[in-house]
Amino acid sequence: MSPAKIITTFDSVPNGARPLLFLRESFSSLWRSRELAWGLFLRDLRAQYRQAFLGYVWIVLPPLASMLAWWFVQSQEVLRIAETSVPYPIFALAGLVFWDTFTQALAFPLQQLQAALPMMAKIRFAHEAIGLAAFLQVTLNGLLRLLLFAVVAGVMGWPISPAMLLAVIPMILLVLLGLSTGLVLATAGLLYEDLARSLPMLSGLWFVLTPVVYPLSPSARLIWLNPVSPILQTGRDWMLAQPATHGIACLVVSTGLIVVLLVAWLSFRSAVPHVIARAGA
Repeated sequence: MSPAKIITTFDSVPNGARPLLFLRESFSSLWRSRELAWGLFLRDLRAQYRQAFLGYVWIVLPPLASMLAWWFVQSQEVLRIAETSVPYPIFALAGLVFWDTFTQALAFPLQQLQAALPMMAKIRFAHEAIGLAAFLQVTLNGLLRLLLFAVVAGVMGWPISPAMLLAVIPMILLVLLGLSTGLVLATAGLLYEDLARSLPMLSGLWFVLTPVVYPLSPSARLIWLNPVSPILQTGRDWMLAQPATHGIACLVVSTGLIVVLLVAWLSFRSAVPHVIARAGA
């Protein structure tokens, strides 16, 4: 079923002065959006790389290319990177597959909402469908990157363990963290282009503060405050069939993520009418 056939008329966002009604209608809207979300996901999946010669290879090519670049930097001692417990190319690739998925999730809400804004202004539908479709898209890309890691690790002689399957959990957590953060930024980014322009700079700074291509140091307090760090580190440990050295911190962040995701979603629903009205003004 195509997205055009799925779209139906939905209730607009309820009055924020009635929080219980607003909350009930929000969850009702989320449930109603599932068919539209699936249709949008299939449409975007077919169209995303239609004009690219390499097609879906672009999903896994960036982390692989980044791994080769960082391997060169490390091997030539351009930067001094602390010793890792596994061969550095495998260590770096394990971090990059998680990081690329997180940054894609961070940027997706603004990209998707900018594209859907004309439709949002003309058609009343459950706007949660856009977020659900983004979640499906980014999660699929993340799972394909995990598969890439297994293939590269096997080629390089690293043993493949069933424990790698546990890495799916941190991958989904990073998708949710990226989408919830991106949703908050997207609400303002639809009104002010400055935020959209600054997002690459924010991602670059966040990369430096995240142990993607270097080991996590116990003394790096600022990096420990980064919510991505324990999730990424736990995922890398499981991908490398090693004990999760930061499992408790990952659990704490995951618990807080539930609250962040709920607040981001409800804030977006409250802001959508104002965003549409401001954009159409």
